[in-house]
Amino acid sequence: GRVFCGSLCDVFEDRPDLIEPRQRLFDLIRKTPQLTWQLLTKRPENIAAMLPDDWGAGWANVWLGASIEDMRVAERADHLRALPAAIRFVSYEPALGSLDDFDLSGISWIIFGGESGPGYRPMKIEWARTMRDRCKALGIAFFFKQSAAPRTEMGIELDGEIVRNYPLPRAVPSP
Repeated sequence: GRVFCGSLCDVFEDRPDLIEPRQRLFDLIRKTPQLTWQLLTKRPENIAAMLPDDWGAGWANVWLGASIEDMRVAERADHLRALPAAIRFVSYEPALGSLDDFDLSGISWIIFGGESGPGYRPMKIEWARTMRDRCKALGIAFFFKQSAAPRTEMGIELDGEIVRNYPLPRAVPSP
C-alpha cells in the first residue's frame, strides 16, 4: 500500500523540535518495506541534510516530492533532481499558474490539483491539459486529482475522463 505522509505538516521543515520525530518516522519507514511512503515537502532544499545515513541510492519504498504551484517556485525541482530516489514527484497543487515551461527531467510523476475550500483560487483547465500532454509525450505518470472548487475532489474528470496514473519505481535497494 501507499502512505501519503504528512499532508498537514512538512517532514523536512527545519526546526530543532522535529529532529526526533523525523528520526522516528525514518525508523518506521525502515521497518515497513512493504509500504510505499510518499514524502511531500515545500522545502526540498532541506531534504539532503535530513535523510538518514543509510539512504545511499535511495530507499525502494520512499518517493520524494515537492509542491510546485507555479513557475515562481519551479527551482524546488532542482533540489529534488539532485537527490537519489526511487521516485521523484511534483505536486502541482494548488495549481496557481502555468507550468508550461517547467523542466520535467528527472521527474517520474506529476499530481495536478486545483485549490479547494472556501475562497479557493481559480485555475485554468489548459494548465492541466498541457501538463497531461507533456507527461504523456515524455512517459511521465500524470494524476489529475481535481479542478479548483469549493470542496475537495469536485471535478475529478479531465476532458470527460478520470486520469489517475502512478509511476513505476526504479530498482533501488530496500532499507
